[in-house]
Amino acid sequence: MGLSLSNNNSSTGPKFRKKKMSRIKNGPVLWIDFTDRRAVYSDDMSTNANHNDSIYAVSNKAFDKRFGRANNAALGTALKQATANDRPIYRSSAGIPYALFADATDKLSATETVGNVGSNLLSQSRLEGDALTLFVVFNLINSSGTCDIFTMKAGASDGGQDPLTFQIPTDQKVKMFIGDQSDKSGTVLLDSNSTIVSNALQLWTVRLQTGGASVMRKNGGPSIGNGLSKDHTYAFDVNSNHLLQIQGHANGLRMYEILVFNEVLPDKEMLEVERQLKQKYNL
Repeated sequence: MGLSLSNNNSSTGPKFRKKKMSRIKNGPVLWIDFTDRRAVYSDDMSTNANHNDSIYAVSNKAFDKRFGRANNAALGTALKQATANDRPIYRSSAGIPYALFADATDKLSATETVGNVGSNLLSQSRLEGDALTLFVVFNLINSSGTCDIFTMKAGASDGGQDPLTFQIPTDQKVKMFIGDQSDKSGTVLLDSNSTIVSNALQLWTVRLQTGGASVMRKNGGPSIGNGLSKDHTYAFDVNSNHLLQIQGHANGLRMYEILVFNEVLPDKEMLEVERQLKQKYNL
């Protein structure tokens, strides 16, 4: 599938290196990798971050020519934070590097004018609520409280936003909210029924597909939270008011890596991505 693990002198930890992505038709549309120092910046994309530096920007490796092809189908070029007090911290002194989002105000975001692929264009992609695969590697230092760990919002034609959110709501069970403007605060459609564990490095897989076959998986284990998805198109190529965002938790979030594929990955490819992530993070 064109992903391989590698150690490289330009980074302080192991990482994926994208080669051809030949076994996955289009490759990821979003690949945020805080373990790879080459993609993490202390300023607006010119100076790589050192240990304890504030993170101004992190490159979308799905767009970056160093790791693949610069394709406007990518979900933006980078996530950024211009406000100094709201930046996460790059940590790389021991073990695998990560971004520390110390509290709920820490955020990295992209819009149609920040980290965008073109003038007033966040991405040329359209995501489908029933054809998406997401991988998230993180550690909640203390899980009490709520957190929208990773959010994708497409601007709707009426000026609202259609949300896709990987979240920890009030019941502390990991969920994927798949909504649209008509029910953006309605029922969560995919529930892992698994309570989040504090201070544990973990990999979560979300595969959204039709026919009630959507699943969530933890650390590459058996599928949990089987359920419905939403037959709704999230159009990032038109309108405005788009948002991609990683948001911190009140008690601290260590974020390592996010991969988003604009398709339902077949079992073989999903399992291979999980295998490499588990190997990389010793899960």
